[in-house]
Amino acid sequence: MEKTGLFKAFILFQGQITAVEKNKTAGMGKFSFKYADLATIWEMIRQPLASNGLFLSQLIINKDGKNYLKTVLGHESGEVLESEVLIEAQVTDVKLFGALITYYRRYSLSSMLGIVSDDDMDDVPPIKKEIKKLDSQQIFELNRLLNGNTELRGKMLRWAGALEIEDIQESFYEKIISTIEKYNNKN
Repeated sequence: MEKTGLFKAFILFQGQITAVEKNKTAGMGKFSFKYADLATIWEMIRQPLASNGLFLSQLIINKDGKNYLKTVLGHESGEVLESEVLIEAQVTDVKLFGALITYYRRYSLSSMLGIVSDDDMDDVPPIKKEIKKLDSQQIFELNRLLNGNTELRGKMLRWAGALEIEDIQESFYEKIISTIEKYNNKN
């Protein structure tokens, strides 16, 4: 099936959108970058999509026990363009899973629509694979100090750029312990 209606509408859409405001900053160790959050991107695209007979939908689908994000760009003619990306992380914390989905949605949506939503990171040196992680005693101590506090756990993981405690770099351990102890002493 040719997608002439979809592609014509998409060309008009891309002519109507402007550069998205990069309204957030994220840190990666000693590097940081700016990006547009999902709400800001949607604010920019909602009207141009609708005025050109386009819609965009993002769904979590499960295939053979694996989660995928499916992004669908559709046109009023019935023509669609679809993309699926495997969500590789196996996360059990619901809030962390939500944050991960938001991340995947933002990148998938930006990629499909041709939107530059974050700073170019080409000049950042690659992260070495040989980064030392926490040992079992350090993991035990963090879990003991967290004492089931999922909100504090989520903040710690986001700060450390990790999905699970086991993924935290050992170099962050002392700072995390100090911060959790200060938090626990206040509460």
